[in-house]
Amino acid sequence: MKSIKKNNQLILVTTNKSRSSSVIVQTFSRDKHGKWKRIWIMNGITGKYGFTRNKHEGDKKAPAGEYTITKAFGRYKNPGTELSYHKITKYDVWVDNIHSRYYNTLQSMKKVHQYSEKMNIPQYDYGFVINYNTKRIKGKGSVVFFHIARGKYTLGCTAVSKNNVVKLLKWLNPKKKPIIIQSPQSDLYRY
Repeated sequence: MKSIKKNNQLILVTTNKSRSSSVIVQTFSRDKHGKWKRIWIMNGITGKYGFTRNKHEGDKKAPAGEYTITKAFGRYKNPGTELSYHKITKYDVWVDNIHSRYYNTLQSMKKVHQYSEKMNIPQYDYGFVINYNTKRIKGKGSVVFFHIARGKYTLGCTAVSKNNVVKLLKWLNPKKKPIIIQSPQSDLYRY
């Protein structure tokens, strides 16, 4: 992969078909000689309608692409991640209202009175933010996380078992510039 020269940790999320919600999640670490070594492989789920390169709010698709990982969250104390960690409160929401000036940011319901994605739910016991639409372009999609799987698909996030989310959080190291690539296998040539 030619696009990840400065990164030393990679989470690769792939599917055989672009419209499938079943994914394979693989983790890789680059050694001191620059060689990539696979660490784990696990099953996961993604958006109900698979991946898209042209995401928009409410499409129930996960964004295909390459994204940084810098922030983790959870309803419980930090499980041991070195990422910046936010402990969710009962008031925390992630704003998905495209008309809000807080679009695609973490806020308190006390401050933001419009409907937003509640964070105090079991899927978010632990997870991390996939840094998608960080420029907060209205309508391009929001609330894109890597979190705990419940059900057969998500509405645009990527998810694995709770044990695997915690394992990933403990593994991720901001000094290694972790990155996540999500893509149908047929499009991996882009990276």
